[in-house]
Amino acid sequence: MNIAFFSTLSFEQAWFDQYRAHHRITYIPEVLTAKTAHLALGHSAVCTFVNDDLSRPVLTLLKEMRIGVVGMRCMGTDNVDLQAIADLGMTLLHTSYSPYSIAEHTVALLTGMVRHLPEAHNRVQAGNFTIDGLMGYDLHGKTVGVVGTGHIGKAFIRIMLGFGCKVLAYDMCPDRRLTEIGVAYVSLPKLLRQSDVVSLHCPSTSITQHMINKQTLSLMKQSAILVNTGRGRLVDAHAVLDALNAGKLAGYAADVYEGERDYFHYDYSGRAVPDDLLNRLRKHPGVLLTAHQGFLTEDALRQIALSLVNQFSFFDNKQTASITKASMC
Repeated sequence: MNIAFFSTLSFEQAWFDQYRAHHRITYIPEVLTAKTAHLALGHSAVCTFVNDDLSRPVLTLLKEMRIGVVGMRCMGTDNVDLQAIADLGMTLLHTSYSPYSIAEHTVALLTGMVRHLPEAHNRVQAGNFTIDGLMGYDLHGKTVGVVGTGHIGKAFIRIMLGFGCKVLAYDMCPDRRLTEIGVAYVSLPKLLRQSDVVSLHCPSTSITQHMINKQTLSLMKQSAILVNTGRGRLVDAHAVLDALNAGKLAGYAADVYEGERDYFHYDYSGRAVPDDLLNRLRKHPGVLLTAHQGFLTEDALRQIALSLVNQFSFFDNKQTASITKASMC
């Protein structure tokens, strides 16, 4: 199968080349949009990432090029028009990988924020070995609120229980197995009011867009830390900055940003970043921001490559068998 890989990052190629089997892959660094879709011409499938545009117009262009298979190298499908996939008769292949890569990155962001690690590192680099102003606190005994208890949320919860935290959870579909290990499902307002840490692990939908906003932030403790490794659209970043500046939120740690498509995974060092909101976030002393790297572990990349290659192979073999059967009739 000829596969066009959009939004390809350099380190991905080694993993997919290792497991690609008989597939022929064209690595395309550009993001998939209506303007770049033509780069898939001559391929029978595309493989896309979190910031690629898989709206109906783009999918229609791909279908007109006789592309019938779309593979996703990420867990979320919020950038995919699933109805259009069905209407156009296309096949969506969805990867699966260990949730611990993102769950553990969430913990890294949280502990980095609580213990002021970026500032401490910068001081030591500058030869300043003082520790005044770096007072943190123990996570043990604190209340952690987890919004979304899917695979990643569950993995994060188990780590927080290991820290000795009390865990509250909010999800439209509570998991009874979590309640059996001490997790309490509560309403979202109650979770926000009682939590010392709020961590977001829910999908981005029309319902969850900007679920953290001026109103919901007003419910949180002034000493609380908000962590977002889900999707940037879950959070109204303007409202978060306002809350930080007003002393109504202690910190914001995130691996995602609503307008990340044009910036994350690209090198802007030495160049101006023309996004005022992103600049305010990355320079704010109360914000710890990484550029969507939660998935970036050897274990996760191996699983992503194996999972997708196996699915492409299964679909290719199924399609070949169907053609062979038809030719014999």
